[in-house]
Amino acid sequence: MNLLSVILISTLLFNTIRITQGQSIDLSGKVLDGQTLEGVPFAHVFIEGTSIGAVSDLYGHFNLSCPQQYRSGVLQLSCLGYKPVRILLKNIDLPAPVIMLEQDVVQLSEVIVKPEDPVELLRQAFARIPDNYDTAAHMLSGYYKMSSLMGAKTVRYTEAFFDVLKPSLKAIRDRKIPSGDSIHLREVRMKPSEINDWKLKKTIDWENSLYTLEYRDIVKQFSARKDLGEDFFPHYQFEIERMVLINDRRTYVIRIEPKKANKKTYWFGHIFLDEGTKAFVKLDFEPSPEHLRIMKARLSYKIASKLYGVSYNEVNWKESVNYELTEGKWYLKAVQSSKQFLISSKKRGFENSPVDITLQYSTDSIKSAIGHPDTLEILPRNRSWWEVNQFMEDLYDPSFWHSFDQQRGVFTQGQFGKDQQTNRPGQNYIFTKLDTLQGALSPLRTCFDVGFYHLDVEIFPEEEVIRGSSLIRFKVMDTVDKIQVDLYSCMEIDSIIHRGKRLSFGREFNAVYISFPELLQERSVEEVLVYFSGHPVDADLEIPMYASFLWLEDERENPWLQAICQGYGASGWWPNKDHLSDEPDSAAVSVTVPDGLDVVSNGRLRSKTSLEHGKVRYDWFVSYPINNYNLTLNVGRYAHITDQYANATGTLDLDYYVMEYNLENARKKVEIVKPMLRTYEELFGKYPFPRDGFKLVETPYAMEHQSCVSLGYEYFSESYDYDLEMLEDGLKNGQIDFQIVLHETAHEWWGNSVSCTDNAELWIHEAFATYAEALYIEEHYGYENAQTYLNSMKAGVKNKAPMIGKFGVNHIHYDINDIYLKGALMLNTLRHVIENDSVWFSILKGIPSDFQYKMVTTEDIVEYVNRKTETDYTWFFNQYLRSAEIPRLELVFENIEGKSYLNYRWATQMKEFKMPVEYKTTQGDTARLFPVSDWRRMEMNPDDFKVNEEQFYMIIDVKNLN
Repeated sequence: MNLLSVILISTLLFNTIRITQGQSIDLSGKVLDGQTLEGVPFAHVFIEGTSIGAVSDLYGHFNLSCPQQYRSGVLQLSCLGYKPVRILLKNIDLPAPVIMLEQDVVQLSEVIVKPEDPVELLRQAFARIPDNYDTAAHMLSGYYKMSSLMGAKTVRYTEAFFDVLKPSLKAIRDRKIPSGDSIHLREVRMKPSEINDWKLKKTIDWENSLYTLEYRDIVKQFSARKDLGEDFFPHYQFEIERMVLINDRRTYVIRIEPKKANKKTYWFGHIFLDEGTKAFVKLDFEPSPEHLRIMKARLSYKIASKLYGVSYNEVNWKESVNYELTEGKWYLKAVQSSKQFLISSKKRGFENSPVDITLQYSTDSIKSAIGHPDTLEILPRNRSWWEVNQFMEDLYDPSFWHSFDQQRGVFTQGQFGKDQQTNRPGQNYIFTKLDTLQGALSPLRTCFDVGFYHLDVEIFPEEEVIRGSSLIRFKVMDTVDKIQVDLYSCMEIDSIIHRGKRLSFGREFNAVYISFPELLQERSVEEVLVYFSGHPVDADLEIPMYASFLWLEDERENPWLQAICQGYGASGWWPNKDHLSDEPDSAAVSVTVPDGLDVVSNGRLRSKTSLEHGKVRYDWFVSYPINNYNLTLNVGRYAHITDQYANATGTLDLDYYVMEYNLENARKKVEIVKPMLRTYEELFGKYPFPRDGFKLVETPYAMEHQSCVSLGYEYFSESYDYDLEMLEDGLKNGQIDFQIVLHETAHEWWGNSVSCTDNAELWIHEAFATYAEALYIEEHYGYENAQTYLNSMKAGVKNKAPMIGKFGVNHIHYDINDIYLKGALMLNTLRHVIENDSVWFSILKGIPSDFQYKMVTTEDIVEYVNRKTETDYTWFFNQYLRSAEIPRLELVFENIEGKSYLNYRWATQMKEFKMPVEYKTTQGDTARLFPVSDWRRMEMNPDDFKVNEEQFYMIIDVKNLN
């Protein structure tokens, strides 16, 4: 039987594409429960003997086009827990039939009913998961269809045939491997989206990945933890409602509903348990009426709603997950999901627009994972939605789908293909003069050196406007009568004052050219005072580091504002010389806000002054050099926790500013600070900014603001005991609760004290800060756990562009994730190449000490490593930083005159690459290979040889010619 024939069987129930060949009759009916008269969702409705069918929606409605030639045929309906129904089409009331389904209930008189405790039944079901479900890795082959509509417009439509590789449940529970499925695509097609507003699309595109299917495998989710659901029971109440027949097997129907609506328990529905095996057969669930209120109360919703300009007004949502017994084991058989929303967007001019999202999946066959062909396309994880779309569009085979549609008697020409209209973020960026004006060091910028800023602003939260002045004190480096400062064109400049007089100025894009009436003399110290106002640049989360100011509200609807501008620059909200190469020696930040709001900024709070008209002014001062993008202000209703950290040189003031409602959580979460600072001081030297203290601030988004580290709201709002089991699981997936505080604090050494001079070299900031996370784990949880954490990062590396970007253009217009993950993996590799931890850790401690409060370049880092190791590693950095690809180690085993030989070489863009790699033999011995770009050979049996891939980041290509 060919693939197409098998596929047609599996899609029998899911064909909802309108039939247009010949005359047809449209059925728009409803399926009802004969007892309750409520609509039956996910009932399968199809014409017997054909592949023409439909699935009922949330309310039992279905639409079916019946060709005239089948008018004398039979309409069949089925749904688990109900008796199947067969009806002659000629006897159906057209065009809107109402069809009743009868529950397939086991009568009490037919069985001996014992009083059962539903919780005990569920405990047995959890305990029997390893016996009831396949504990070995296996492959499910199935058909998938997802349709997302806004009104009549397609948001997303995907049909696919794929294999789902399910890892061993036992291995997942034993924490031996990550729990994620992998999807191996056979055939896939998509409809072009009719929504070209990508922000709107992102807001309503719930099923934006085929991998959302794996979260519907509830049994696998239950099995992922060793507590087997014990944290599930206290929050819900259970009742055995009835017993039904499913595939002639008696099945308990257990109703589940929350004991009390809260953030953790807002689902209710039914769990179907097989009486004999206590296996989960079916799970139907939907959100409670409290779901929408709970969702809209979440800060994440408020932030997204504000940033994207979309609100949800009504939610209806049902899910059904079915399992089927096959050869003594239960396997995932089908998933059905339906969501109906009403959304509004004032900025787009619509209100209560309907959004309908349906997902259907059916397993056609089950097989062992052993011997699975590796020619199938594996759907990538950890990729942006536009990259995944491109990946699937490139796999579209029109001839396959044309044959598929022909056999079903449907016509779909022109409906599928590539999405040509959607403006995808992340497309190749074309640099313009705007980028050069911000990124290049022209004579109008190099002619002066900024020594001090005083930013003095008033915030108007309701109007979302700031107004104030920026004093720029600078030293003249070359005699000049014109300089360039920067302020985005969306902001107004009211006037510029120098020595008490107004200056003339001109604007070009975001550049501001200030003209002086006479030449400024070399080495003189001058000041200009720039008065400005306006609405700062809004954040765009789909563009890397595109933001300047966030205007949000906290959970209690108080104003909650944050200045955050790394990447696109501080000139998005205040006037300055916006280039990384010029840091002021000190700075002052003065902010006036409505009384009742607090302002937290960098450095020390010097004064808080009550003003007239219900306003208050905060004056902060920074006593160290600081990046422009690090100058920040945070406005909100904050609770303040104080503490001190004692080290070898004295005490460091610790200040924590958190939302009042997260105060108790925060007291627990900040316990990590002292051991973290102690670890980082041992690794990187003393804390760089002791006069300014150390602050953690709860903010909408995380950012390494100097001496005022911003942590996203999730860190302080979530509270749970982080046990070792959760840590181990998080390390494998690269997700640990305290990662964000480790990362942002590490920037105090890497990025704030030691800083790059151009965005093209941001890897210096991000690679070392990400690597610092692993070093903290190594110090507190051991070397092996740290290596596990680092290796989890490999899945997120994209290798699409070199880590070093383009200079002189403020190069931030690309997916920058590799400078974090790939950068950390590069540093871990270098550690093991050097193979001398004493030297390695002296380098990590030496750079922040020898370059404290200084600018560094890639060349500075490379020269420092070369000098400390007394070895030239320029070839190493060139490969990992200046090439997009990671090095490929080619290994070829061959037999010559009865002996086995290994041929090996590096295949890289950088021909001088000569990294040694470690390998182990079956006897446990460790040795090193020294490949170069030319082939080398050694006598080696392939069974006695294993390359160390854990500590060396590379691709290994093995061929065996024996």
